[in-house]
Amino acid sequence: MVLPCIRVSLVARIFLLIGLTLLLVAGGEVFNGLKLRQHRLDEARADAVELARIADLDMARILQGTRQLLATLATLPADRGWDARACAVLTATANSDFEYDHLVALDRGGITQCSSSGPSRIGAPVPDPELFGRIVATAGVTVGSYGIGQVSGNELIRVGYPVVDGAGTLVGAVYAGLNLTWLNTAIDQWKLGEGVSVDIADRNGILIARYPNSRGIGHPISDNLKPFLFEAKPGTAEVTEANGVARLYGYTPINAEASAGLAVFVGHDRAPIFANINRLIWLNATVVLAALLLAGIVAVIFVRRFLARPLNRLLTVAERWRGGDWSARTGAASGIPEFDDLSAAFDRMAAEVSAREAEVSEMARSDALTGLPNRRAFVDALEQALARARRGEQGFAVLYLDLDHFKDINDTLGHPVGDLLLQAVAQRLRAGVREIDTVARFGGDEFAVIEAAIREPTDAAVLADKLLKTISEPFSLQGNEVRTGTSVGITLYGPEASDAETLLSNADIALYRAKSEGRGTYRFFTDAMDDEVRRRVALESELRAAIETGQLFLLYQPQIDIETGRITGLEAVIRWNHPEHGEIAADAFVPTAERSGLVVALGHWMMREACRQTRAWLDAGIAPCVVAMNVSHLQFKTPLELERDIATILMETGLAPDRIELEVTESVVTEASREHNDVLVRLRQSGLRLAIDDFGTGYSSLGYLRQFPVDRIKIAQLFIRDLRAVADYAAIVKATIGLALALDLNVIATGVETAEQLELLRAWGCREAQGAYFAPPLPPDAITELLRRGRVAPWVQPLPAEAAA
Repeated sequence: MVLPCIRVSLVARIFLLIGLTLLLVAGGEVFNGLKLRQHRLDEARADAVELARIADLDMARILQGTRQLLATLATLPADRGWDARACAVLTATANSDFEYDHLVALDRGGITQCSSSGPSRIGAPVPDPELFGRIVATAGVTVGSYGIGQVSGNELIRVGYPVVDGAGTLVGAVYAGLNLTWLNTAIDQWKLGEGVSVDIADRNGILIARYPNSRGIGHPISDNLKPFLFEAKPGTAEVTEANGVARLYGYTPINAEASAGLAVFVGHDRAPIFANINRLIWLNATVVLAALLLAGIVAVIFVRRFLARPLNRLLTVAERWRGGDWSARTGAASGIPEFDDLSAAFDRMAAEVSAREAEVSEMARSDALTGLPNRRAFVDALEQALARARRGEQGFAVLYLDLDHFKDINDTLGHPVGDLLLQAVAQRLRAGVREIDTVARFGGDEFAVIEAAIREPTDAAVLADKLLKTISEPFSLQGNEVRTGTSVGITLYGPEASDAETLLSNADIALYRAKSEGRGTYRFFTDAMDDEVRRRVALESELRAAIETGQLFLLYQPQIDIETGRITGLEAVIRWNHPEHGEIAADAFVPTAERSGLVVALGHWMMREACRQTRAWLDAGIAPCVVAMNVSHLQFKTPLELERDIATILMETGLAPDRIELEVTESVVTEASREHNDVLVRLRQSGLRLAIDDFGTGYSSLGYLRQFPVDRIKIAQLFIRDLRAVADYAAIVKATIGLALALDLNVIATGVETAEQLELLRAWGCREAQGAYFAPPLPPDAITELLRRGRVAPWVQPLPAEAAA
């Protein structure tokens, strides 16, 4: 069903426009009123904080008298300690002043030496250990928490002061139990205005004083106020009381102001703040609406009589312009000079637009100075890259750059040289990226790059580093050698990258980080990605240098005949002698080598070094039967190169192929059978031995074991390590041994560490093993000694039959 088109007359539209204007103006008045409300609220908040500060200062002045008294009392034991005279003075002072429930002197262990509550308290420990601890820690006047006098039963708060000897060493403390009845009587003298309340709480959130009504002393403060007890600085809070009344509180938190140790909350009702403003808002809005409504009526009458017809003609022509027909002209003659001049101006504009249209089209998408795409064209390219990535194609990175200190170059050498620099930078950026990448200038000294079809974040890091270096090279401009630099922000396509502007915003944030952290560098949008990429890039660079400078070395782990202890072979394992971090195991750097492609060079070096060492043992007459080494799946990506490297190394060292065993994982067997079906067959036909490493952890099938001539299966050490702990592992190991025996394949267990593991394997039919129980991976010199002996200790007696069952 097609709905009929609703036509709205010009007069109706103008009336609607006037109505909208009325609403906007009225809305503006309301908005101004709301701003006034906000301004008044801000003033009220400032007043609340100021009142809280004043109350806090008044509280501090009240406590100042106590502080001065305690400071005086702290000098009494200076000569003879807390003798009868000093204690008498302390007792007399407490009895002479209603504000103190009691005064007490303590030694450095917190034991009472004098007490105005009577001699029965002498020798008693301090009733508020937390207060005493803070006196000792701060060595200054300290306000405690709400409490009850142990003798008087009065509500009070204790205030303490340290006692030091002539050398400044803390020897004890004096404290006063400040009577809260007296304190609230003193606070009742404050004149803070009508409707104002004051709540004073200790550090546990217990009320010690209230104004104007002291009811509730000794109870917790309102739950709404508790979160602000330990704020870092004074502030305000708007809370709704249990009776539904909204109140505005200003507060000074614990330890933030003069009365350290107490929190002060000054509140008053929120509603009266806005009463007058609300009335003013509605009055202004009503007056404005009435006045504008009258003006609107007059305007509609005028439009009906003088503008309806000429405007209709102008709208008709405008529709043709909107459709792209710039040849249409208004030709209006309304009798109103201003309207006729407007129509003529529109006609001239249409003629100019028509002439320039082809030229607005090209300039709209390119930067006039550098010829690079501008921001609009870059965003279009970014949206296209997003669409491709969402379809499952490779991801991409966005790099955001700006030049360092470009303004200084403009100021010192002039804008013409600055323009030449921007053009030269654009040329270097174009030369530094691939044809499938996009380089754009956004204006000023800002540039952006889309790096398409990246495999991983390090690709973006490598490009960023390349651009940093090329921009840092000097420029020769009008006889001046100009040097500049750049900073780069990087963001990557991911599921959270919903649109082009989000990506640009993320890259801009990363650029800001790069500039704030020293310039001349790059940063990724997230900390985690930035740290990971930088670590991987650094590790790749160091690993490349390690291969070239001889930092790598091999260790060898013996493979043992379980029955005789005889060495049947060696497994070569690679290590890195890092100049800063010392010896690094293979699992810490081989994954990085595989991601970067360096594993091919790493494998070539390992093959050459293992064959060279085997040749040396062979010449000495002690060579093992076989030396095994791992081969990465990436080496099988170029099988012809792998076969050529192996043949070259064997020819150089004069080794027979059957001296070398290549260890491949189950996944490599699966992939090789699918993509390079004959490579394993050719390697085996050349005389090399083949073994499947970590057997049982992958998904190889019996078909692969029968299809390829594998010499040996290596049971993964995962199953051996937890042989007793995980019942399924024992079943897997026994099944693997049985499978190997059925297929007439050798089987070796890796990771053997205990005699129990060894005897279980022997009972299940396994004949070879390697692991720390016999020897860890050792350097060539130690292996030479073992090869001369031909056997490896320790050797243990078999377990009882029931243990192996």
